[in-house]
Amino acid sequence: MLPYFPDVAVYSSNYSLKIKLSAHLKNNRVYNLKNPKEFLDFARKNDGFIFIWELSKSTLCHLRILLAKLCEQENNIEILCLCGDEDCGEFMKKMISYANEKPLRLHFSGYNTLLSSIKLAFSRLLESKLAAIAENEDRLNYITLKHDNKKLILVENLIKCVEKTGKNVIQVTLSDNEKIDSTSNLKDIASQSTPCLFQCHKSFLVNIKYIQAISPNEWNHYDITLDGELTIPLSKGFFPHFTVAKNLLKSSAIQTFR
Repeated sequence: MLPYFPDVAVYSSNYSLKIKLSAHLKNNRVYNLKNPKEFLDFARKNDGFIFIWELSKSTLCHLRILLAKLCEQENNIEILCLCGDEDCGEFMKKMISYANEKPLRLHFSGYNTLLSSIKLAFSRLLESKLAAIAENEDRLNYITLKHDNKKLILVENLIKCVEKTGKNVIQVTLSDNEKIDSTSNLKDIASQSTPCLFQCHKSFLVNIKYIQAISPNEWNHYDITLDGELTIPLSKGFFPHFTVAKNLLKSSAIQTFR
């Protein structure tokens, strides 16, 4: 599973808003959209993103049309309506609520609370993504490796961890501690995996189902202890991947093969 950082699309007459957000959201791609048509095109091409609309009374009619269009299609979008005028905001809430028959994930924010509102929107998108994954947990996920010039297919649940051991070599440790060398790379494996098998270090992937403990180390990072007393590193930069995997493990009864 590759890192999950939702895109952020901004519709505002103030281009500096996009610049300011880009400075705060360094892991996310931030786009400035010029009109509602660009937004609808963006929504068709992207599954799961945050849309920030800087509201004014003059743009209300555009927003109502846009929301009506969104009601016609399935989407996974968090819409943040940005308004600095409290009275204007209350008026718009009533108008938008009245105009739309189908509930949308629509929220309102002031300028001083925008970053915290975006953080909450990230959480809601992540919860939605995890829920979708949990629904499919009864289906086994398979990982394809390059091994001895052939394709080797493994059940993801049987993979304890993966280590990059050389320039073009990785070593896969299975649940019974059997080791398999492969000429695949970590990115190949991560792109096929669920969030349970996540990247914890530039040279390691680990399966959350086999983690026994996590403890800080003297280099201001963490050590992961797996069953069988195997220890691998967890870098601070990859800690969010661990959080996602841990939340998924808590939210569903995941089948294991230990």
